[in-house]
Amino acid sequence: MERNAAAGGRSVFFSYAREDARLVDWLRRWLEHTGWTVWIDHLSIRGGAQWAGEIEKAITSSSVVVLLLSSNSVGSQWVGSELSAAVDRRVPIVVVDVDDPTLPQSMQFLLRGRQRVTIQMDEGRVSQQSLAKLDDALIGALEEARGTNPETVKLALGNVLRVVGAIGFILAFASFVYLGYKLASQEFGAEFGVVPGDVPVLGGLQVGQAFFAIFGVALVCLVLAGIGQALRRSARLKGVTWDTRR
Repeated sequence: MERNAAAGGRSVFFSYAREDARLVDWLRRWLEHTGWTVWIDHLSIRGGAQWAGEIEKAITSSSVVVLLLSSNSVGSQWVGSELSAAVDRRVPIVVVDVDDPTLPQSMQFLLRGRQRVTIQMDEGRVSQQSLAKLDDALIGALEEARGTNPETVKLALGNVLRVVGAIGFILAFASFVYLGYKLASQEFGAEFGVVPGDVPVLGGLQVGQAFFAIFGVALVCLVLAGIGQALRRSARLKGVTWDTRR
């Protein structure tokens, strides 16, 4: 196995049409902020360099190729050539679908079974959900190419913390709704201001104390879920340091 030296195996090559350069540049800045190294032709090719040769070299040395699929790129000869080069060199490909264009038959064949992320806009910007899916797809493509992940302990811990955090937050929210129902229905009787004893865990507490406890648990659970997600992402990235292409 030969190690991919660029960014510890986390380098991304963008294949796109010139008309989509603004979106690509925005995605590049976001990916670099999250730890990826991004190769874009107009930024990465030195003056006087042989254009085609530099692009071919960049594709070969990249960990994953991101194809920005749009009505502009499906007709681009350069994009088609870059896609073919990535397939020939067995570089993982993630397809970013911008406007669901009609694909030529050649692209349909080359993109069959490839990971796909649909870009959704939120107030003129790429939505956070789309960005999270793109990041996950990139890591997933590297994991698939590598086959195994030696960071299994950290990955398992991250998964556990995410699940515990999510379940805890759901329970805290359910407690908040139930307590609110009790208040609205005025089922406190003579003990108004104190949570009834039949309310699990919170029974006997002052109402203010109960709500404070609920919010505290919810916050802790969100923090646990966030730590779990960070551990999981770190483990997945570290598990794809080595490049297995032949």
